[in-house]
Amino acid sequence: MTKTNTEIREAVNRLIAAGHPKTDAITQVAKEAGVLRENVKRRLRAHTSRKIGQFVPDAEDPALMRRTIHDLELALAEQQEQVLDAVHVRKTIFRLKDYDNPYPAWMQKIESLGGSPGAPTLFLSDWHWGEVVVPEQVFGVNKFNSAIAKTRMEYCVQKAIRLLDEHIVHGKDIPGFVLCLGGDMVSGNIHEDLTVTNDSEMMAQTRDAYRVLYSAVEYIANRYKDLPIQIYGVPGNHGRTSKKPRAKFYAESNFDWLIYTVLEDMVKSSAWSKNIKFFCPPARDLTYTLAGHNFRLTHGDAFKGGDSMIGALGPVVRGAKKKHSQAMSLPVVTEHFDTMLVGHWHSYLSSPRIIMNGSGKGFDELALTNYGFDFEPPQQALFITHPRWGINYAMPVICDPGFDHSKRGKA
Repeated sequence: MTKTNTEIREAVNRLIAAGHPKTDAITQVAKEAGVLRENVKRRLRAHTSRKIGQFVPDAEDPALMRRTIHDLELALAEQQEQVLDAVHVRKTIFRLKDYDNPYPAWMQKIESLGGSPGAPTLFLSDWHWGEVVVPEQVFGVNKFNSAIAKTRMEYCVQKAIRLLDEHIVHGKDIPGFVLCLGGDMVSGNIHEDLTVTNDSEMMAQTRDAYRVLYSAVEYIANRYKDLPIQIYGVPGNHGRTSKKPRAKFYAESNFDWLIYTVLEDMVKSSAWSKNIKFFCPPARDLTYTLAGHNFRLTHGDAFKGGDSMIGALGPVVRGAKKKHSQAMSLPVVTEHFDTMLVGHWHSYLSSPRIIMNGSGKGFDELALTNYGFDFEPPQQALFITHPRWGINYAMPVICDPGFDHSKRGKA
């Protein structure tokens, strides 16, 4: 919980009096307060400063004047400071405890599934809530807005469950269900044309996206009441609050991460959530293991390039190679991965090394004019992982209830 400067100073002094070194005392107090060590050190310095209005320094003494100005700046910073880092947001605002274990036991100990095909994963990304696609600007092949997004999300989740139940699982047991959230849940305001054409503002986009995701999780939970459900999430680029992408605190300054945090808070407050776990850390990527197979979940906006000839394949393959090489160089084996899950490019592709997601938005003006990409219906990735055979089923889930492949190329 957040503490005042006096409480910080007293807590540090108590630990020092008990025999703890000052550095250890600061570390422990920072951990208990849910803030960074540098924040504690800064607030200790601010506590010793003179309060605003305490006295007027002698203008004849430049050194005293400089010290006083410094003290006043620290005191002002103390009054204005609000500690809004990831830990504080989770624990204070949303009443959430530490992050759930990203490696739950059921996902690690899948050894024999009998006749079961494996553990299913539904990958949701690139819904661009609030964006508008006008049919006349894309040859009439797509229309999109917030109302259509809601219809497509409901249809997508329900159809994914039907595909599993009626065409793959056939009543056989599955060990659990994984839901991956890959970012760009909202349209945002990162481009000027979006600011002008979005059908809702950022806060409304965030609210609506959360509500529909909540309903999607509830639907999955009610279908698989007795099964563990694991939810992972990483942010995209459209939810960012800065004009240009940031390297530091990428997730914490992103509305996607806020959506996931609100979603976790509200789901865990529901009566039907006992078997649901979340891992949506303040990070750009995350790695998890399912049935002995390692997955890296990333949005994909860090991969540059792509054109009408090679499409998204070139930048994504190059990006996957770089991330894999980097992971192998790290001194922690938990970041090594077999398959990368990537969104951003709105192009569905499934291979043993890469599963690239489509989008809930579908074909838009950017794909038509800026990239020259081929048409693709709104679709999301669904796949199944088996401890012996790896990814043995992979398929797109069409999100548009009105899409009919048989009508392509016909007047």
